[in-house]
Amino acid sequence: MSRLPDDYEARVLALDDPTLREVAVLGLEGLEVIAIAEILGQTRVYVLRRVRIIRMIWAEKWGPIAPGESDGLPSL
Repeated sequence: MSRLPDDYEARVLALDDPTLREVAVLGLEGLEVIAIAEILGQTRVYVLRRVRIIRMIWAEKWGPIAPGESDGLPSL
């Protein structure tokens, strides 16, 4: 995970599930949902659900993202 900025690394490490971590890292690296799905061998819906879960976990820990800001994950 050293390729991610420190704040992103902390966010990834806050995720207990390895699949959530993988989705987060791929998203933070700039991949779109369909590309993440292809890498994981999953459907687009699977990845979208994981992104929603990640955002919920991050919002609980760090608060919601301010309007106009990005959490670095792919758009839903």
